[in-house]
Amino acid sequence: MVLKGFESIGYHFKHQKDYQITAPYLLDKDIEKYQIRQYTQVLLQEGMFAIVLPDDLHMPKLMHETSEVIEKIVFKFKLSSKGVSSWQKL
Repeated sequence: MVLKGFESIGYHFKHQKDYQITAPYLLDKDIEKYQIRQYTQVLLQEGMFAIVLPDDLHMPKLMHETSEVIEKIVFKFKLSSKGVSSWQKL
């Protein structure tokens, strides 16, 4: 959720398979890195938020024409072993 300023994030659906893993998943940092040639760019402005699920590759902090300090909050929720399908039934 963006509290102040704006931020663009890149988005790509993992099942499209047109990407390369450049750094394997690190459990302690909860991160895996990819090289993606084409992705959708989403602009988040003050008061906006994005929900990113496990099969969504995302790239925060994309640069704009001007550099700006932003304030944001990131929440992470652990999904059950049943995955997203159990979440969608809520």
